Amino acid sequence: MVGLLLTIFGLAASAVYALAATMRTFGRITPDITSSVVERARKPDDIARIERAARFIAARRRSSYIANWKVIRLKRAAAASGAAVVGLLAMLMAVLLTIV
Repeated sequence: MVGLLLTIFGLAASAVYALAATMRTFGRITPDITSSVVERARKPDDIARIERAARFIAARRRSSYIANWKVIRLKRAAAASGAAVVGLLAMLMAVLLTIV
């Protein structure tokens, strides 16, 4: 019974974490949005370059946070899958012990 519960919980948790890791849950920050390009075209070159560089840095930082968040979810999915395997092994051992 415990093996069955562990297996079901492990598979469900693994599916939820894997889905969370693969979903695009955050909008991307793109520094080259049309309105930004038009806005920068009206500014002096030095200011436009500085603003574009700042937007690239902000987009890179946010992407890094999202990537780290997704890696954590994948690790949790792997741990939950491991729990499901342990549950399956427990059920197999229980069946084998009742047969022998």
